[in-house]
Amino acid sequence: MDEHIDGKTLIGSYVCSEQPGEFRWQPGPLTQAVKAGFWVVLENIDQAASDVQSILLPLLEGNSSFMTGYGEAIRVAGSFRLFSTISTSKVDVYHCTEGRTSLSSLWRRVMVRPAGTTDLVNIVTAWYLDLEPVAKKLIETFEWLNGASELIVPSNIVFFGKFSLRDLLKCYKGISGSGMSFSADRLSVDTHSCILKEVVDVFAAYSPSPEKRLNIVRDIAKMLGVPLTRAETLYCLDRPVLQEFQGAVQIGRVTLHRSFT
Repeated sequence: MDEHIDGKTLIGSYVCSEQPGEFRWQPGPLTQAVKAGFWVVLENIDQAASDVQSILLPLLEGNSSFMTGYGEAIRVAGSFRLFSTISTSKVDVYHCTEGRTSLSSLWRRVMVRPAGTTDLVNIVTAWYLDLEPVAKKLIETFEWLNGASELIVPSNIVFFGKFSLRDLLKCYKGISGSGMSFSADRLSVDTHSCILKEVVDVFAAYSPSPEKRLNIVRDIAKMLGVPLTRAETLYCLDRPVLQEFQGAVQIGRVTLHRSFT
Protein backbone atom coordinates (compact mmCIF):
# COMPACT_ATOMS: atom_id res chain seq x y z
CA MET A 1 0.00 0.00 0.00
CA ASP A 2 1.08 3.57 -0.71
CA GLU A 3 -0.35 6.93 -1.67
CA HIS A 4 -0.89 5.74 -5.25
CA ILE A 5 -3.42 3.07 -4.21
CA ASP A 6 -6.76 4.63 -3.33
CA GLY A 7 -10.22 3.29 -2.62
CA LYS A 8 -11.20 3.12 -6.29
CA THR A 9 -8.27 0.81 -6.96
CA LEU A 10 -9.61 -1.68 -4.40
CA ILE A 11 -13.37 -1.32 -4.95
CA GLY A 12 -13.44 -0.75 -8.69
CA SER A 13 -14.31 1.94 -11.19
CA TYR A 14 -15.97 2.57 -14.52
CA VAL A 15 -13.84 1.77 -17.55
CA CYS A 16 -14.30 2.29 -21.26
CA SER A 17 -16.21 -0.43 -23.06
CA GLU A 18 -15.76 -1.62 -26.62
CA GLN A 19 -18.50 0.76 -27.71
CA PRO A 20 -17.31 4.38 -28.03
CA GLY A 21 -18.82 6.62 -25.38
CA GLU A 22 -19.96 3.74 -23.18
CA PHE A 23 -18.57 2.72 -19.83
CA ARG A 24 -18.89 -0.45 -17.79
CA TRP A 25 -18.29 -1.20 -14.15
CA GLN A 26 -15.03 -3.05 -13.46
CA PRO A 27 -14.92 -4.45 -9.91
CA GLY A 28 -11.63 -4.06 -8.08
CA PRO A 29 -9.64 -6.82 -6.38
CA LEU A 30 -11.21 -6.24 -2.97
CA THR A 31 -14.76 -6.38 -4.34
CA GLN A 32 -13.99 -9.57 -6.24
CA ALA A 33 -12.40 -11.14 -3.17
CA VAL A 34 -15.33 -10.24 -0.91
CA LYS A 35 -17.80 -11.74 -3.35
CA ALA A 36 -15.83 -14.89 -4.19
CA GLY A 37 -14.52 -15.55 -0.69
CA PHE A 38 -10.83 -15.09 -1.44
CA TRP A 39 -8.13 -14.12 1.03
CA VAL A 40 -6.69 -10.60 0.69
CA VAL A 41 -3.30 -9.49 1.98
CA LEU A 42 -2.65 -5.73 2.14
CA GLU A 43 1.04 -5.03 2.54
CA ASN A 44 2.19 -1.99 4.54
CA ILE A 45 -1.29 -1.05 5.72
CA ASP A 46 0.23 1.81 7.74
CA GLN A 47 0.92 3.58 4.44
CA ALA A 48 -2.65 3.27 3.15
CA ALA A 49 -4.62 6.38 2.21
CA SER A 50 -7.41 7.56 4.51
CA ASP A 51 -10.17 6.55 2.09
CA VAL A 52 -8.84 2.99 2.08
CA GLN A 53 -9.27 2.86 5.85
CA SER A 54 -12.90 3.96 5.56
CA ILE A 55 -13.52 1.21 2.99
CA LEU A 56 -12.01 -1.46 5.23
CA LEU A 57 -13.92 -0.34 8.33
CA PRO A 58 -17.18 -2.28 7.63
CA LEU A 59 -15.20 -5.44 6.90
CA LEU A 60 -13.17 -5.14 10.08
CA GLU A 61 -16.34 -4.55 12.09
CA GLY A 62 -17.73 -7.85 10.79
CA ASN A 63 -20.55 -6.57 8.58
CA SER A 64 -22.17 -9.22 6.41
CA SER A 65 -22.62 -6.88 3.43
CA PHE A 66 -20.18 -4.72 1.49
CA MET A 67 -21.03 -1.63 -0.55
CA THR A 68 -19.43 -1.40 -3.97
CA GLY A 69 -18.54 1.81 -5.72
CA TYR A 70 -21.77 2.04 -7.71
CA GLY A 71 -24.21 1.46 -4.86
CA GLU A 72 -24.60 -2.30 -4.96
CA ALA A 73 -24.51 -4.18 -1.66
CA ILE A 74 -22.91 -7.60 -2.00
CA ARG A 75 -22.85 -10.32 0.61
CA VAL A 76 -19.49 -11.02 2.22
CA ALA A 77 -18.59 -14.64 1.51
CA GLY A 78 -17.98 -16.78 4.57
CA SER A 79 -14.50 -17.79 3.43
CA PHE A 80 -13.35 -14.19 2.90
CA ARG A 81 -10.39 -13.19 5.06
CA LEU A 82 -8.54 -9.90 5.33
CA PHE A 83 -4.88 -9.72 6.33
CA SER A 84 -2.47 -6.81 6.44
CA THR A 85 1.19 -6.34 7.21
CA ILE A 86 3.33 -3.62 8.69
CA SER A 87 7.12 -3.65 8.64
CA THR A 88 8.80 -2.39 11.76
CA SER A 89 12.04 -2.80 13.65
CA LYS A 90 10.25 -2.20 16.93
CA VAL A 91 9.34 -5.08 19.24
CA ASP A 92 6.14 -3.43 20.46
CA VAL A 93 4.01 -3.44 17.33
CA TYR A 94 1.05 -1.93 19.19
CA HIS A 95 2.81 1.35 19.89
CA CYS A 96 4.19 1.35 16.36
CA THR A 97 0.76 1.13 14.74
CA GLU A 98 -1.06 3.25 17.29
CA GLY A 99 -1.70 6.70 15.89
CA ARG A 100 -0.85 5.68 12.34
CA THR A 101 -4.27 4.27 11.56
CA SER A 102 -7.63 4.73 13.21
CA LEU A 103 -8.33 1.03 12.57
CA SER A 104 -5.44 -0.27 14.67
CA SER A 105 -7.73 -1.45 17.47
CA LEU A 106 -9.79 -3.59 15.05
CA TRP A 107 -6.93 -5.74 13.84
CA ARG A 108 -5.85 -8.93 15.56
CA ARG A 109 -2.09 -8.51 15.81
CA VAL A 110 0.40 -11.30 15.26
CA MET A 111 4.08 -10.48 15.69
CA VAL A 112 6.22 -12.37 13.17
CA ARG A 113 9.89 -12.13 13.97
CA PRO A 114 12.49 -12.14 11.18
CA ALA A 115 13.67 -15.53 9.97
CA GLY A 116 16.93 -16.78 11.43
CA THR A 117 19.97 -17.84 9.44
CA THR A 118 18.92 -21.50 9.29
CA ASP A 119 15.40 -20.56 8.17
CA LEU A 120 16.77 -18.26 5.47
CA VAL A 121 19.05 -21.00 4.14
CA ASN A 122 16.13 -23.43 3.98
CA ILE A 123 13.90 -20.90 2.23
CA VAL A 124 16.33 -19.77 -0.45
CA THR A 125 17.62 -23.27 -1.22
CA ALA A 126 14.05 -24.47 -1.60
CA TRP A 127 13.55 -21.79 -4.25
CA TYR A 128 17.00 -21.90 -5.85
CA LEU A 129 18.63 -25.27 -5.22
CA ASP A 130 21.43 -24.52 -7.69
CA LEU A 131 22.68 -21.72 -5.42
CA GLU A 132 23.09 -23.93 -2.35
CA PRO A 133 26.95 -23.74 -2.50
CA VAL A 134 26.84 -19.95 -2.10
CA ALA A 135 23.70 -19.67 0.02
CA LYS A 136 25.41 -19.29 3.38
CA LYS A 137 27.84 -16.60 2.18
CA LEU A 138 25.04 -14.61 0.55
CA ILE A 139 22.90 -14.79 3.67
CA GLU A 140 25.84 -13.66 5.82
CA THR A 141 26.19 -10.67 3.50
CA PHE A 142 22.44 -10.04 3.67
CA GLU A 143 22.45 -10.10 7.48
CA TRP A 144 25.46 -7.80 7.65
CA LEU A 145 23.77 -5.33 5.30
CA ASN A 146 20.63 -5.51 7.41
CA GLY A 147 22.62 -4.53 10.47
CA ALA A 148 24.45 -1.75 8.65
CA SER A 149 21.40 -0.36 6.81
CA GLU A 150 20.34 1.75 9.78
CA LEU A 151 23.63 3.61 9.51
CA ILE A 152 23.07 4.24 5.79
CA VAL A 153 19.61 5.83 6.12
CA PRO A 154 19.77 9.64 6.60
CA SER A 155 19.11 10.83 10.12
CA ASN A 156 16.01 12.80 9.09
CA ILE A 157 14.24 9.65 7.84
CA VAL A 158 12.38 7.38 10.26
CA PHE A 159 13.79 3.88 9.81
CA PHE A 160 11.05 1.25 10.06
CA GLY A 161 12.28 -1.51 7.80
CA LYS A 162 15.46 -3.27 6.86
CA PHE A 163 16.02 -5.28 3.73
CA SER A 164 13.41 -8.00 3.57
CA LEU A 165 13.29 -11.61 2.48
CA ARG A 166 11.77 -10.36 -0.76
CA ASP A 167 14.96 -8.39 -1.47
CA LEU A 168 17.05 -11.48 -0.75
CA LEU A 169 14.95 -13.64 -3.08
CA LYS A 170 15.17 -10.95 -5.76
CA CYS A 171 18.95 -11.10 -5.47
CA TYR A 172 18.92 -14.90 -5.71
CA LYS A 173 16.65 -14.76 -8.75
CA GLY A 174 19.07 -12.50 -10.58
CA ILE A 175 22.05 -14.69 -9.73
CA SER A 176 20.24 -17.90 -10.68
CA GLY A 177 19.20 -16.43 -14.02
CA SER A 178 22.73 -15.42 -14.97
CA GLY A 179 23.53 -18.82 -16.44
CA MET A 180 26.64 -19.26 -14.29
CA SER A 181 27.60 -22.59 -12.72
CA PHE A 182 27.79 -22.70 -8.93
CA SER A 183 28.51 -26.40 -8.49
CA ALA A 184 32.31 -26.15 -8.56
CA ASP A 185 34.30 -26.30 -5.33
CA ARG A 186 36.06 -23.09 -6.27
CA LEU A 187 34.04 -20.43 -8.05
CA SER A 188 35.58 -18.59 -10.98
CA VAL A 189 36.35 -14.89 -11.01
CA ASP A 190 33.49 -14.29 -13.45
CA THR A 191 31.06 -16.09 -11.14
CA HIS A 192 32.15 -13.98 -8.17
CA SER A 193 31.73 -10.86 -10.31
CA CYS A 194 28.24 -11.95 -11.37
CA ILE A 195 27.22 -12.46 -7.75
CA LEU A 196 28.65 -9.09 -6.76
CA LYS A 197 26.72 -7.27 -9.49
CA GLU A 198 23.39 -8.73 -8.43
CA VAL A 199 23.99 -8.08 -4.73
CA VAL A 200 25.01 -4.49 -5.45
CA ASP A 201 21.95 -3.91 -7.66
CA VAL A 202 19.59 -4.97 -4.89
CA PHE A 203 21.32 -3.68 -1.77
CA ALA A 204 23.37 -0.66 -2.87
CA ALA A 205 21.84 0.93 -5.96
CA TYR A 206 19.08 2.63 -3.93
CA SER A 207 21.47 5.14 -2.37
CA PRO A 208 21.39 8.53 -4.16
CA SER A 209 24.96 9.31 -3.07
CA PRO A 210 27.74 7.94 -5.32
CA GLU A 211 30.15 8.03 -2.38
CA LYS A 212 27.85 5.96 -0.18
CA ARG A 213 27.18 3.51 -3.01
CA LEU A 214 30.90 3.05 -3.51
CA ASN A 215 31.42 2.40 0.20
CA ILE A 216 28.63 -0.19 0.18
CA VAL A 217 30.14 -1.82 -2.92
CA ARG A 218 33.50 -2.09 -1.18
CA ASP A 219 31.94 -3.62 1.92
CA ILE A 220 29.99 -6.14 -0.15
CA ALA A 221 33.13 -7.03 -2.11
CA LYS A 222 34.99 -7.77 1.12
CA MET A 223 32.16 -10.02 2.30
CA LEU A 224 32.11 -11.93 -1.00
CA GLY A 225 35.87 -12.15 -1.40
CA VAL A 226 36.06 -9.98 -4.53
CA PRO A 227 39.18 -7.78 -4.89
CA LEU A 228 38.35 -4.11 -4.32
CA THR A 229 40.03 -3.01 -7.54
CA ARG A 230 37.82 -5.35 -9.56
CA ALA A 231 34.70 -4.42 -7.62
CA GLU A 232 35.19 -0.71 -8.28
CA THR A 233 35.59 -1.27 -12.02
CA LEU A 234 32.53 -3.54 -12.20
CA TYR A 235 30.09 -1.10 -10.67
CA CYS A 236 29.17 2.01 -12.62
CA LEU A 237 28.63 4.96 -10.28
CA ASP A 238 27.41 7.43 -12.89
CA ARG A 239 25.44 5.90 -15.75
CA PRO A 240 25.32 2.51 -17.49
CA VAL A 241 27.56 1.86 -20.46
CA LEU A 242 25.79 1.72 -23.83
CA GLN A 243 27.15 -0.79 -26.34
CA GLU A 244 25.77 -1.60 -29.78
CA PHE A 245 26.27 -4.99 -31.41
CA GLN A 246 25.12 -6.54 -34.67
CA GLY A 247 21.93 -8.02 -33.26
CA ALA A 248 21.50 -6.35 -29.89
CA VAL A 249 21.98 -3.25 -27.80
CA GLN A 250 23.44 -3.59 -24.31
CA ILE A 251 22.67 -0.94 -21.68
CA GLY A 252 24.59 -1.74 -18.54
CA ARG A 253 23.82 -5.42 -17.94
CA VAL A 254 20.50 -5.40 -19.83
CA THR A 255 20.55 -6.71 -23.40
CA LEU A 256 17.85 -5.71 -25.89
CA HIS A 257 17.78 -7.88 -29.01
CA ARG A 258 16.87 -6.25 -32.30
CA SER A 259 15.89 -7.55 -35.69
CA PHE A 260 16.38 -6.02 -39.11
CA THR A 261 13.47 -6.04 -41.53
